[in-house]
Amino acid sequence: VVCLYVFNTMCIRYQKNKRLINLINLHNYMKPIYAVFLAILVFGVILTSGCVQQTTSNEFSIGYHFTAEVSYFDAQINGSKLVYTYVFPEDIKDRCGQWTRQEPCWTQNDLKKGEARLTEKEISDLVSLIREMKVMELDDYYGPENPLARCYPYTLSIKLDASEKQITCCSSPEGPGCPESFKNVAGVLKDIVNNPA
Repeated sequence: VVCLYVFNTMCIRYQKNKRLINLINLHNYMKPIYAVFLAILVFGVILTSGCVQQTTSNEFSIGYHFTAEVSYFDAQINGSKLVYTYVFPEDIKDRCGQWTRQEPCWTQNDLKKGEARLTEKEISDLVSLIREMKVMELDDYYGPENPLARCYPYTLSIKLDASEKQITCCSSPEGPGCPESFKNVAGVLKDIVNNPA
């Protein structure tokens, strides 16, 4: 009886050890598979992130333009590239301080030009602002109804996803002011130009 008991105990221990060995072997066998799966997962995340960023940049462009007798400002963002041209007021204040003629006081030599690359965050923030302020839903024109009325046109041209929009706000005492959403987007563009990365 004692022998039978010892034999059974040894068999049970053998079975447990065998199972443990099998589990260890299975774990060792799966290690390379885990590594390959993890590498594919990481690569997929990076690739997807890159595609999303690329799509955001390629499907978005915006331009803002304003010109007057003593002012000039133009900013164009296409993808992540910013190209801007403007007149620095300090450069023309002596010549244009008392300007009354209805033609530009500035010349081509007064124009300052530059380029910059926007970060993905700057683009994302700008796109989010346009969506939140519903800029693409604005009317095409804000200003005096009289076509002969004198006014200064500010123009926003936006391409977002599959939609395109051009909004002109003609500033004049005779007409309505520019919508706040228009002003906010224009203000952000000015800030980007004044503080390029």
